[in-house]
Order: sequence, then structure tokens, then C-alpha cells
Amino acid sequence: MPIIRSFLPWLIFFVFSSFNHAWVGAFAAVLCYIIVYGKKVTHLKILDRMSTVFFLVSAFIMLFLSPIWYVKNLEYFSNGFLALFILYTLLIQKPFTIEYAKESTPLSKWSSPEFYKVNNTISLVWFFYFLLCLPIIFLSRDVSPLFRVGQGVLALAAVGITEYYPKWYMKK
Repeated sequence: MPIIRSFLPWLIFFVFSSFNHAWVGAFAAVLCYIIVYGKKVTHLKILDRMSTVFFLVSAFIMLFLSPIWYVKNLEYFSNGFLALFILYTLLIQKPFTIEYAKESTPLSKWSSPEFYKVNNTISLVWFFYFLLCLPIIFLSRDVSPLFRVGQGVLALAAVGITEYYPKWYMKK
């Protein structure tokens, strides 16, 4: 599942963030992109390119400007960034998942309405996941860290839908 590879740096970032080490997570995410993609930088998908920019800008801000408010709220910025990025791809009618879907879908189906419907749906799932993470972050910080479990469950649901929804939709 290539889309999961694109979320790997984010996963690393979010794990560090959940332990209040967002700045380490941003640097680790940049390092992950370098290790995973190496010389394949020209073949990065839009999510990978935008994520790399986000982490590089975040790393720069934290390294050279080190504003406490930015580090303290980086989790909000990152989830908001991902939600807005995905919303943008939906609004321009080029869901970010299409690049991944084309890797496993015959060329003859790329222009079909079903292909776009499936990709719109999966992109919407990820949009709502990142949108729902915003209040979860707040609740886990100010109410109870147990809300992180809910975030993990939602992430697993999004991954499951990404994996199984296309197969289910094409069978019906």
C-alpha cells in the first residue's frame, strides 16, 4: 500500500508529538523522507512533496526561530495542514489518492466515474480524519491522554477504508 509509505514520516512525527517532542518528530520526518526516497525525489507524489515542504519549513522555524508557540502547537498546524491540503485536492477535483490508485488500476479505468468516486471517498475519509484529530489533540492535552486511543482507532479505520473500500465498491 504505497499511500502508507507516504504517511510514514507523518506517523513518525505524530508519535514524537504525542510525547511532546514535535520538534524531534519534524526532523525525524525529514530524515525519513531522505532515507525512503533518496534519489527518487523527482518521482514524489503531491502528498510527499507538500509534506516535505511542511517538515522543512517547520524544522527551519524550530531550528532558527524557535518560537515556543509554534512548537507547542505544531500538532494542530500539522493536522490542519493535512486537512486543508486534502480539501484543496478535492476542490480542484484531483484527490490526492489518485496518484496512488493509478499504480494499481489499469489505464483504461482512470477516466471512469467509479475511479473518481472511489478516490473522492477515500480522500474525504482522510480529510475528516485529520479534521477530527484537531479536537482530539485538544482533549488529549487538556482532558485526558486516553483520547489518543481514539485517534489511533480513527487512524486504523482510515487505513482500513483506504485498503478495502475500492475492492468493495468495485464488487457491488
